Amino acid sequence: MVESGCARAIGDRKQRRDVAILHFSGSGQLNGFQFREGRATPSELIATTEWFYAGGTVYDEWMAVTLRLVDASRFDRADVVCLSDGEVSVSPALEGEWNRRRLARGMRCYSVLLGDDTGATALARVSDALVTLADLTDDERVDAVAERVLGAAMRLGYRPKVHDRLQVALCEALLENNSPRLENLTPERFDGLRCDCNPRDVRGWFVLGQTLFGLGLFPQPPRTLQRGTIWQGASDEDRVAGEWLDWCIRWRSTSTSSPRTRRSYHRTLCLAGRWLAETRVGARAT
Repeated sequence: MVESGCARAIGDRKQRRDVAILHFSGSGQLNGFQFREGRATPSELIATTEWFYAGGTVYDEWMAVTLRLVDASRFDRADVVCLSDGEVSVSPALEGEWNRRRLARGMRCYSVLLGDDTGATALARVSDALVTLADLTDDERVDAVAERVLGAAMRLGYRPKVHDRLQVALCEALLENNSPRLENLTPERFDGLRCDCNPRDVRGWFVLGQTLFGLGLFPQPPRTLQRGTIWQGASDEDRVAGEWLDWCIRWRSTSTSSPRTRRSYHRTLCLAGRWLAETRVGARAT
């Protein structure tokens, strides 16, 4: 377990913003690195990653030093990222001073709490945003989850060339859901993430949804949102009766045919369903 934290006033090298990195641990254990305009040699960067304290998590000292750095003109409107894995305890006086001065100086604080969420409430009070990673010690590692999903996709007939897109969608889904467990990703959460994804990643998200349905984690397959690599909405499924459309989607998600064959037959079946809905009122899929 990591027993030290790191607080940073992060700068963008392209914007020539200054960078400060503070390693903190127990009382009196604070080591800082500063890089003007974000410039650092490889050896300097390695030195920041190799520094390690052997225990303790005291917040007051690094927060006080960070405020002094932010008060300097070169750190105006700073972005602070705090990485920690221990108990979070901030005195009421420092908490009030921190929030008052970060608002006054336009400072933003983003925090990542590793290991468990014991100190999440306290850390959230001094942060603009907080992410918790509470399952790092779980037996089901991310690589095992990836192998499970990729193997299921292969069994559904997807070729290896779709793996890169599928891995991108899977990693983004796990990160956004703050858990490496597939069982913690609900269909509702998945749909929200899928709707917000980059259009270039739609294919990977669709395959991920089909795979999770195939694994029995989702009660129904995802609706088709694209054809090929172009975002086209659900045009083939427009004006198709709900029961017929559900049958078409279920067939496409469970068929052992190749993805290209499934797409082609799915479109044909949808067009047939549209024709039935318009000319044979009351026709049903059996």
